Amino acid sequence: MEGITGYIFRNVYNRFFGGIDRFYSPFIPTSQKDKLPPKYRRDIDPENNRGITLIPQLLSKDPIRTAHTAVKLCTEYGYGEININCGCPSGTVTAGGRGAAMLADTGALDAFFESLFKELETAGPEGGRVPEISVKTRIGMSFVSEAEDILKVYNRYPISTLIIHPRLKDEYYGGSVHMDVFDHMYEESTHPVIYNGDIKSPQDYEKIFKDHPGIQAVMIGRGLLADPALAERIKGTEADGTYISRLKEYVRALCDAYFSVYKDERNTLFKMKELWNFLASNTKDSEKTLRLIRRAHDLAEYKATVNRVFDTE
Repeated sequence: MEGITGYIFRNVYNRFFGGIDRFYSPFIPTSQKDKLPPKYRRDIDPENNRGITLIPQLLSKDPIRTAHTAVKLCTEYGYGEININCGCPSGTVTAGGRGAAMLADTGALDAFFESLFKELETAGPEGGRVPEISVKTRIGMSFVSEAEDILKVYNRYPISTLIIHPRLKDEYYGGSVHMDVFDHMYEESTHPVIYNGDIKSPQDYEKIFKDHPGIQAVMIGRGLLADPALAERIKGTEADGTYISRLKEYVRALCDAYFSVYKDERNTLFKMKELWNFLASNTKDSEKTLRLIRRAHDLAEYKATVNRVFDTE
């Protein structure tokens, strides 16, 4: 998820929890110069992702830049799959015509993918490797009826995997997912499908696979941030009685890791407060926990508050 699941998070998470088969990077924007800014280079650098299977995720409405960035990530960094985000509902993203806003005009969406795949044929070195392209999508902007035409576009192109979050852009993360729409897209897709949306328990995971026996996988976002052991629970690999102790160490180690990289209390505190929007659900009184953590003005106060929170659990 954007802003949270960068390489610092991924490495600390992997030290304390398991069960994740692959991570998707926070959004990487494309640029005219096809150069990755240092922030994004650090995040996808294989040296910063040892022992982690990472799929870089691009955010762009420009098919030519997207193709060249995808080839760069493949040839220079070794990534064999690149994900294109057509699903982010954030206003700052969609205002620029990216993310879920790409679904507003299926003609433009079709033109994007036609140009992208044509450019991929020539963007790489002659006889060189070209990455697979997967897509993460919502089912439409404002109406579920939009899903039919959106899927027709995807079915026309050699997409390796289609990740479907069955909500509309306008719904953001509210309300219920439209499982009837997902069922139809799953059945009609010519590509392998991954389900994304509201996986918060092993039961949620099991129901998806029971109802869709040929589904490739599920993508978990907010559910894993709230319950870092969720993937272990799903796979049946969680060690009994260790969750709270591991959670304590995970939170402390993540804070230390952020500070060691940023050298800045303000940025570290912002990152940890952002994560606690999800983690607070592990405490007896999540609203009180959030109030206390949000009041912290520096790292010393934050750490003291977190210690008190865990001491009462």
